[in-house]
Amino acid sequence: RQSGLIESQSAAATDGQGNIVIVRNSTGVMTIIASNNWGLSYKGVVDDTAIGARAFTGVSYSSGGDRFIAIAGSGGSTGADKITRSVDGGQTWSNVGPATAGIYMAIATDGGNNWVVVGSNGVSSYNVRYSSDGGTTWTPATGTGLHGGDTFYSATYGNGKFVIGGNAVGTNAPICFVSSDNGVNWTAATTPPGGNRNFRAIAYRPPIGGQTVGEWVAGMGTGSTADGNIHRSVDDGDTWQAQSLPIDTVGSSEYFNAKFARVFNGVFFLGGELFQSGSTQCPVLMKFSEFGRYAFVHNPYGSDLYDFRDMISVRGGYVIVGYSNTISNYDYILLSANLI
Repeated sequence: RQSGLIESQSAAATDGQGNIVIVRNSTGVMTIIASNNWGLSYKGVVDDTAIGARAFTGVSYSSGGDRFIAIAGSGGSTGADKITRSVDGGQTWSNVGPATAGIYMAIATDGGNNWVVVGSNGVSSYNVRYSSDGGTTWTPATGTGLHGGDTFYSATYGNGKFVIGGNAVGTNAPICFVSSDNGVNWTAATTPPGGNRNFRAIAYRPPIGGQTVGEWVAGMGTGSTADGNIHRSVDDGDTWQAQSLPIDTVGSSEYFNAKFARVFNGVFFLGGELFQSGSTQCPVLMKFSEFGRYAFVHNPYGSDLYDFRDMISVRGGYVIVGYSNTISNYDYILLSANLI
């Protein structure tokens, strides 16, 4: 199987019907590009002046209403400029959402009309919002321990629950919250010690191979070693256990910084960057069906590419988006690596 890589981008989503949307987190360029032919070609559909200058951080698709919704982490004159929606396969976009000075870093949907966006603004609880009408209106969430100083980097949906993760204000300790009512109320999960780490990427896999419960994986950001930079939950995110990684072979000089977590065909994929010798940075993609048995996909780009930021499945292949200052923004490069 072949895989496509599109560089200097932030996130990707597909409707499974040939439409792909990719968003970029830099201003001064086409900040949203789209394909209506399964990624064979792309065109810019939104520039940074069309609906407010923004640096996009996430995008997701829901078959409920057949819509894409994208979020921005900075830029724009109002909060409404930072949530935008498309109902025509990603070809045109219009602003939705509340007016707030906050920034958004992750978005998730149940595949219907329920959506959750998370981020931070440092001053209020508006860093967690939910929509129950397909993204038309957004409401601040409530719940034990939620407060504006916390920063949330990740959000996902599985087994009837939304799960969000990030790090706490002041201590930078990892935090995770769970909602069983579509984002209206949230309760804090029990998380292991993590120092200055945070829940950067979360994914859910339904039970497979005779399992009676599904599994959640959380990839951590920052930290000083690779050990403990993956966490596992088997109770819908209520409790988490740190996992060891085989890449931690040279102590504190090598660690994995996760940027995304996905599940395809029962296999977990985590992507991000590997730091070596404290500063050397290269992209890394790992896959596993069983915790403790990890495989790493070869990266042919070396120092030209900084990290992997998102991944989608497209007709038996995969599109991976990453960040680079040296590779052409809209190149579509075919990889020979067999990911599954």
